[in-house]
Amino acid sequence: MALLTGLQKLAKRLGWMRPVSLLLALAGLLLTVASLISQPLSSWLLSSCLLLLWSLLTYSFLTLFQNLPRVSPEAGFIKRLKTRLLIGFYGLLALVVFGLALTLIGFSLRSLILLAGHS
Repeated sequence: MALLTGLQKLAKRLGWMRPVSLLLALAGLLLTVASLISQPLSSWLLSSCLLLLWSLLTYSFLTLFQNLPRVSPEAGFIKRLKTRLLIGFYGLLALVVFGLALTLIGFSLRSLILLAGHS
């Protein structure tokens, strides 16, 4: 629960980045399409795809963890159970987002190595 509380605080603090991440996602999508049309194997393709993926992951994180449910002690047993199951689901989503971030870090490092080798 402490992890989810920390993620919620971070998502609320960085909430201003939601529109920025959507604009970056749109830019990444446009660059991806443009690089596919002009030269399918250009070096811009990998960079624009990574921009698109990073910005979508950022938007998803900020949207998912901004408003987490709270367990109310005066609620009934079934309501508390549903809330705890929902909090558990948010914990699984946090693991998925963390795994996707690690995967994108790996792809980003790999693309840096690839782009440095082409220069």
